[in-house]
Amino acid sequence: MPHLPLIQLVSLHAKPTNDAVFTVDISHKSTFISPVSPGIISRGNFWWGCPTPLCGNGYDQYHPAFVMAVLSAAALADATLEIVQQWQIPQVTFSTGIDVRRSMTLNAMRMSTELFDSGSERVFQLAQNRLDAGQTDVVHDLLVYLMETLLDMRRQFVEECALRAESIAAYLGLSPSKVLLMMQPALDDAASFIESLQNGEAGPVQRQIDLPALIIGQLALLQPHANAARQQEIYLRDIISTVIDLWEKHPSMQ
Repeated sequence: MPHLPLIQLVSLHAKPTNDAVFTVDISHKSTFISPVSPGIISRGNFWWGCPTPLCGNGYDQYHPAFVMAVLSAAALADATLEIVQQWQIPQVTFSTGIDVRRSMTLNAMRMSTELFDSGSERVFQLAQNRLDAGQTDVVHDLLVYLMETLLDMRRQFVEECALRAESIAAYLGLSPSKVLLMMQPALDDAASFIESLQNGEAGPVQRQIDLPALIIGQLALLQPHANAARQQEIYLRDIISTVIDLWEKHPSMQ
């Protein structure tokens, strides 16, 4: 059987649970997968994924980042929780020797870096060759690396947002954490962010200051980082989708 249903790897829940390792949000135009983070708020079709014993960090387990990568490339808009639980995940054969698998995975990581830096697409040929050789665990590890690279990029952007939030909070005498929760949507709607601050949604403003000018200035400093993060997100998700497409179209999957 070339696939197995998601529910064998991850159980999805409509409410927060302490066992969850990632969240699935299909209220966006595309599926958005994120690690669980403190203070997360449920909006729209938002589910928490809890791993089964088959999913974990072990050498012969499906890594959570692999599941995240497959779901991030899936067209899940308007899908119900029940449908997503039956989503077909490529089955991995964890049979490559430890040393060979590590070496092949390091090659895949290096070739991924070549793709990022110079546009060389050798990593796709490596994925094709490993599929031809039946070494699906190497392709699994490649997808884990790509997904973790995407998540690292998102974390870097959140750190930039946190710096701007700290600056705004310091000027206004507010809590940085509350400002940060409001900040990312503000990049597309500065007026609503300004209005929310003026209405005290992050707490009472402690200083008399030209608040609109402050916010517009801080968001202008953040905008280049936001643009770069969006471009990198699209690029990495395209690479992940290409690798998964190679896998799904491989003769062994027919």
